[in-house]
Amino acid sequence: MNFRVDAFTKFALSTTDDEFGTVNDVYFDSVGNWKVRYIIADTRPWFFGGKVILSPDSVERMDIDAQLLHLSATKEEIKDSLSLMKKNRFQGRMKRGF
Repeated sequence: MNFRVDAFTKFALSTTDDEFGTVNDVYFDSVGNWKVRYIIADTRPWFFGGKVILSPDSVERMDIDAQLLHLSATKEEIKDSLSLMKKNRFQGRMKRGF
């Protein structure tokens, strides 16, 4: 299915046990088939720390009419996922050889 990324941002996120956050951005592979690689979720209203990185494999289904992504994870699992800030610091250390 083809879907505009700008229409996808601000979709609400629903876990197996709660609703939380919104889609903030989508990172995709621009070489080849433009496959979605990461979904950036803004969790600030629910979790201190801001944005987390989600795998598109965690999406169980997408409700376009309700603008809602249903995830196959719990709220706690999402909370424990890699935050965007931690990922950027980790990549910076790897580039410097730490």
